[in-house]
Amino acid sequence: MSYDFQLEAKLIEQAPQLHTVFSDNVLCVQNMLIKYQSIFPNYTDHTALHSLEVIAFCNELIADNIDLLNTDEIFILLMSAYLHDAGMGISIEDFERFSAELPIVQDFMKENPDICKDEIIRAFHNEFSGRFIEKYSPLFDFPSPEHLFAIVQTSRGHRKTDLLNKTEYPAEIKLSNGNIVHLPYLATLIRLADELDIAVDRNIQFLYDTANLDNDVSRLEFKKHQAIKRLEILPTSLKAYVDYSDPELVAPLDELFEKLNSTLSYCVRVIEEITPFSIAQKTVEIEKL
Repeated sequence: MSYDFQLEAKLIEQAPQLHTVFSDNVLCVQNMLIKYQSIFPNYTDHTALHSLEVIAFCNELIADNIDLLNTDEIFILLMSAYLHDAGMGISIEDFERFSAELPIVQDFMKENPDICKDEIIRAFHNEFSGRFIEKYSPLFDFPSPEHLFAIVQTSRGHRKTDLLNKTEYPAEIKLSNGNIVHLPYLATLIRLADELDIAVDRNIQFLYDTANLDNDVSRLEFKKHQAIKRLEILPTSLKAYVDYSDPELVAPLDELFEKLNSTLSYCVRVIEEITPFSIAQKTVEIEKL
C-alpha cells in the first residue's frame, strides 16, 4: 500500500513538542510489542510493523477529515495505533494481576476452567492492553490524565467494546487547553484500520516459515493472509484482491470478509450517529483473482 503521513506531518508542524513525546514513546513501545512472540510464536504479526500499517490505513480513512482533527486527537490516535496490541505480550505477573482485575476475564475463566493462558490473552488482549497502558503510563509521559484515558479507551476499542456506550466512549472530552477529543471517532478508526491489515504483507515472509507452523489453525490463518494479495481504500469502498483457487480457503475467506463488512457497517454507524466526522467508504468489494 502507499503511505501518506498526513497525521504525522500535521503533528510535527503544529505541535512539535507533542510529536517529540510521541517519537520518544515509539522507541519504548517497539521493544514492548515484540514480546508477543514469546507467547504467540506462530501468530500473525503484532509488532511495530503492524502498528505502522494501522497508521497508514488511518491516514487513508481520514482523508479530508484531517482538517477537523486537532493535534491532541492525532497524538492520541498515533499512540493508540502503537499500543492497541500491547496486551498480547504481557508478563505472567501482569497476566495474573490484570485477569484478577477484570470481571469479564474472571467469568470467562470460570466458564472455561481448562482453557490455556494464551487463549485467554488472545480473547481479551484489548482489555489487557488497556490495563497495560494504565500500569506503565508513567513511562510514556502522556500530557494529562485525559490523554491517558483516551489512549486506553481507543486502544481497548479496537475490538469487542461498545463504541456507542456514552460512559466508556463519551462523544467529547474537553482538555485543559480547550481542545476537544472525539473519542468514538478515534476508536472507530483504530478498529477499522486494524481489521484492514489482512493482506499478504501483514506477515513479513522472512519472519515466518509457514511449513513449520505448529498447528492447523496457524497454517490456515497464514494461508488466508497469503490469498489476499492486496487491499485498497477506494473513494467509496474497500477493495480486496483475493486468490480463491484453494478450495480449503473459500469458506474461511468468506467468513473473514463477512466480518469485515460487519465491522465497516458498525463503524459507519458510530461515526455518523455521534461524531462530526464522516467516512466515505460504505461497502467491501472483492475481486477474485
